[in-house]
Amino acid sequence: MISKIEFINLIKNKEVFDWKVFKNENKENLTVIYNWISENIIESMSIKNFRSIMHSLLKLNIIDINNYFKMTDSFYIHSLFLNNEEFIYDSGENAIDFTKMYSQAKYGSYKDIEYFANILYEYMIVELQNKDSQWYIFFENVKKSNEKIVLLTTGWRSAPSTANILFENFSKKLNVWLALKNYPTIINVKLPRLALPCENYASLSEMERISISKNRDHIIPESNFFASNNVHIIFGDDIFITGSTADKLQLECIENGAKSFKSLYLAILNPLDSFLDPSLEEYLNKKFITEDLNDDVANLLNYEYFTPVLRTLRLIFDKKNFIQLSGFLPKVKNTVWLNIYISALNNDFHLEENCKPSIELLKKYLISTKTLNVEGIPLISNK
Repeated sequence: MISKIEFINLIKNKEVFDWKVFKNENKENLTVIYNWISENIIESMSIKNFRSIMHSLLKLNIIDINNYFKMTDSFYIHSLFLNNEEFIYDSGENAIDFTKMYSQAKYGSYKDIEYFANILYEYMIVELQNKDSQWYIFFENVKKSNEKIVLLTTGWRSAPSTANILFENFSKKLNVWLALKNYPTIINVKLPRLALPCENYASLSEMERISISKNRDHIIPESNFFASNNVHIIFGDDIFITGSTADKLQLECIENGAKSFKSLYLAILNPLDSFLDPSLEEYLNKKFITEDLNDDVANLLNYEYFTPVLRTLRLIFDKKNFIQLSGFLPKVKNTVWLNIYISALNNDFHLEENCKPSIELLKKYLISTKTLNVEGIPLISNK
């Protein structure tokens, strides 16, 4: 059996141990350990398999899902559960409409991203008018102390992710309300990413995600950013899967001087499912937009406010879609292809072996339509 003291020593030494040992623990001892974790969350998060520990406590009914997220000051609107290969809400109601819009949003459907931004906005307005809510108390305290609120999302180079667009739209809407109510507005700080983005992050295991985030993920603000000691962080993402991104941000931001850290998600996948199989994220992403270059994708690209996101670029330029691409090109407006071409080059897709043939094909197509000159330089403005 692991005593509280032994557990604390493991945490302090940042050691990794098999979470299966918890199966032999009595509930009283596990509850004591959980209480210590919740009171020393940053120290606990420094252990490499922190989420494994929390998953075991959840699986053994020491905590429920609300405690699981409350522990890291995380909030969400929708909770999704997998039932016979379909997603349902915690109420048992099917989530087909949500999953369809979510899948489309992940591939750059602006109208669906905007819909979800409105959902987040409406949620926050209700919370800020409820004097018992944690968000109301948080904003009141920040206002009284004349402090700052910074919004962070996943890191990016030149092409945004769905989460980047979603929370930018949400914060712009909310800031109007906050300003009119004399609350501090939210400062949207974009985290840069220098390395090429991971090719298929959504299909990675928890440990692979942790490894990727160490080497290729966000450049996180350091101590000088928090020098004034009055900066609170809100991390926004479209969905919670394993928590590895948020955990890294929370740990480093607090260690660097952030006064507090909260997370806000449009949705969560049941941690009992998603922790053991993070590829469920990819299953959800592709529920309605598949990997084919079909009419659904053409309609998405031709939408007036379409913005190229990384997932869309991957879909278009993936080598396995090369044969389809030549017949697909005429289905999409030249101005859209130009925007996609510029975005792809800005993100170094032309350097990736898997994408080179399709990039070259698009380049030749745009030259033939007199959208690019013979060197591949745009001839018309990108509107």
